[in-house]
Amino acid sequence: MKELTHQDMPPMDAKSGNNEGKALAVQSVLERLGGDEELLCEVIDLFIEEVPDILTTLEAAIESGDWESAAKLAHTLKGSSSNVGAERFASVVLELENHSKEENSSGAIKAYRTLRDEFAAVKQFVSDPTWIKSGG
Repeated sequence: MKELTHQDMPPMDAKSGNNEGKALAVQSVLERLGGDEELLCEVIDLFIEEVPDILTTLEAAIESGDWESAAKLAHTLKGSSSNVGAERFASVVLELENHSKEENSSGAIKAYRTLRDEFAAVKQFVSDPTWIKSGG
């Protein structure tokens, strides 16, 4: 399977309507997975399972001012979220990565809070049994 990168992900914009308002860019990821819905579900399940621990570690790094660790964790999350088509999540985690590199505590905290909300949106999106079909 080809590793998906952030550059592989199509932009979300209002003009094209591509994935507008969606927590995941399902169709674009499915295309890269050869239409394998089972594989997509496995990848999403793994993402949903692993992100909470990373967020907990990331929060601790931010709170302690360990900016190097925070930036590395954010970078890891950026790749993971891009791979599963969580574009809004990836965008916020990029902000968090940049704030961490700049040692910008208030920006990092704000981005982290938004990141938690975006993760909740992804979980909510995939809680619908028809999420693959409704995923745009």
